[in-house]
Amino acid sequence: MTSYTFARRFCQAQGGDLAQPKTEEINMHLMKLAGGNSYWFGLDDSSPEGTFQWIDGTPLDNNVFPAWSNGDATLFQSERCVHKQVNNGWRKLPCTSYLRFACEKAPSPRPILPIRIIAATPSPYGGGLLDASFICLLGSENEEILTLSTRRLVRLTETITFDSYTAPGYSNVVPSVVLRHTLPATMEGLGFFECSAVTASRMTSVPLAILLSTRELQPIDGRFTKTVHVGDDITLSVMSTTGMVGEGGIRWRKFTDVDWADSLIGMSSGSLSHTIQSASVSDAGVYVTYADGAVEQLPSSFIRLIVKECPYGRWNPPLCDRLCDSCYNGGVCHELSGTCICPPGFAGKNCLQGILMIYK
Repeated sequence: MTSYTFARRFCQAQGGDLAQPKTEEINMHLMKLAGGNSYWFGLDDSSPEGTFQWIDGTPLDNNVFPAWSNGDATLFQSERCVHKQVNNGWRKLPCTSYLRFACEKAPSPRPILPIRIIAATPSPYGGGLLDASFICLLGSENEEILTLSTRRLVRLTETITFDSYTAPGYSNVVPSVVLRHTLPATMEGLGFFECSAVTASRMTSVPLAILLSTRELQPIDGRFTKTVHVGDDITLSVMSTTGMVGEGGIRWRKFTDVDWADSLIGMSSGSLSHTIQSASVSDAGVYVTYADGAVEQLPSSFIRLIVKECPYGRWNPPLCDRLCDSCYNGGVCHELSGTCICPPGFAGKNCLQGILMIYK
């Protein structure tokens, strides 16, 4: 047993709050659970004083207890907190009185499981060459897939045209769980592309990057996608592949569909690195590095930054109150289900199962 205030704190620590019997049915259910004991619930007239409010801010109709509560607001007129005195209905008591209490909590979220899909390429640095391609591989033939498709994730020019987001080249499905997309042997073979699978109720998209064989810059660690959590610090770094690009001529842009023209990041001009301190969701996007004056010539490097809303090891934004599965070998926690999204070459609940990937 405890006071009204500490009862609320306890309920909140469990992810809920004091119960709010706003209907006769809920009131009767709580009485049954209480088994003849008095208890605090979430109603008081302390803020503002003299006006009954539920703890979610909803006012009590006409500022009187409902008829079915068998309550009396006139007793203990100077007191502020409401309890259920099981045999005599609702009454006010000093908020410091010690009683049992009833908590309520929203049901646990139903996990939104991702469709198991992998995007991979045998030619991450082969853009512009013959037979440059990537594949979209479904993790199961049992999925009732409506569409399996590809697209360009980020357009390469400021002007939007009818094919700005079309993956150039052609696709063919071989077999039913694999879609192969062959890119043209031109500069259009550069960029971030996306594999998407759609069922009647879900859609999962997986990106991958392909740089030109004639690139002048590339990620220093070979990773085109980086994932951090809100509040993390992250440094994106590239290296010159030719030794011909002076660091003073390096430029960084963050490409977005909303503000493509004003995407230049001045603070990192003249540097092979761009540092983000205490990342926020707005920092997510595709960062492009290029030599000054060459952005339209496309000898660029791409790094996609993903910023997860929840801290490391948590899922279910914005509450972030659920624990993720442990993910290994570069796997990451899916924010809407807590399951592991495994990188190419790995599968299983925790990404511990190695799989052989053969390109033909």
